[in-house]
Amino acid sequence: MDPNIGQFIPLETAREYVDNYKNLPGSGPIRAHGFGKNKVLEVLNQPGATGLRIYYAYEKLGDGTFKQQVVVVGVNAQNEDLLDTNKILDFSSACPPYCPSVGKGL
Repeated sequence: MDPNIGQFIPLETAREYVDNYKNLPGSGPIRAHGFGKNKVLEVLNQPGATGLRIYYAYEKLGDGTFKQQVVVVGVNAQNEDLLDTNKILDFSSACPPYCPSVGKGL
C-alpha cells in the first residue's frame, strides 16, 4: 500500500457522509468505532507496515445475534495484509454507547 493513500476532507463533507450512513435504512445501530492511539501505533509500527486496512465485520454473540465490528490490520508496500504478527486490532470503543457529546462529534 502506498503510505500516502487517503485524503483529508472538509468537516462539512465528513458530516454529510456520516449523515448519509445514519439515515440509510438498515445501516445498523453502531455509528463509529474508536481505537486508542497506542494500539493503532502498534499496528503501524510493525516491520514493513505502510498503512492500515479496516475490514467491516460482525461478531456473533452468544444469543445468536450479530454485533457490528471492524477489524484493523497492517498492510505492506505490496498491498498485503500483515497477518503473521498477532497485531490484528479489534475490541473498539463502539458508538453507541461511547459517543461524543452533542455537538462534539460527526
